Amino acid sequence: AHTYITLVIGDLKKNKCSEFEWRGGGNEKFDLTNANVCLIFNAGEVSVIEFGKNDILSTFRTGYFSPSLVSAKLKYGKHGTTKKTIAFLLDWQTIDIRDLSSKTTIATINHDSKIVALELNANANKLLFKDKKKSLYLYDLDKSRKSTLLDFCSFMRWVPESVIPRGVDASYGAARRGHAFCRKKCAGEVGVALRAKWVRSARSASRSARPS
Repeated sequence: AHTYITLVIGDLKKNKCSEFEWRGGGNEKFDLTNANVCLIFNAGEVSVIEFGKNDILSTFRTGYFSPSLVSAKLKYGKHGTTKKTIAFLLDWQTIDIRDLSSKTTIATINHDSKIVALELNANANKLLFKDKKKSLYLYDLDKSRKSTLLDFCSFMRWVPESVIPRGVDASYGAARRGHAFCRKKCAGEVGVALRAKWVRSARSASRSARPS
């Protein structure tokens, strides 16, 4: 809701409301797909609002504002500590991952193809992203390492509130989903687990198609 000089937003499920000074022209775009925050896009600038706080947490500039191209995670820890991280595009081939509290860049990922989707995991220490070639990648922020998970993937996302990636291999259709139920943290091992799942699915489909 707009007042004369402020904007009021809220999370009705959690009973958290924020009111802050705002001078927008009425053409703002709002993204409420990230838990605990609202993203407001206005004139090439994104403002990050944490529900329950009466000020703007952070701002940054990007020309690529879409729920699939911006991912924000607020992880509340013990003793009132909160990890606040956001990932967004600087250009079609560059991802910036930023600490919202300190407003510093944690990592910059350069890629050789157009990026079409990205998402941080619940702990904000790993990033899934997919390019226009439908290749799926995992970036480990702790190790500053990028790994290829799949060469052809039509759908990607993290299992909610977990560190397990979920995807769909487009070559086998949406019905065959790959779940990396793997406790190992190594990106390469996660990739192997995903591939193994789809290989088994493909073989099962091939056997079932054979005439008896």
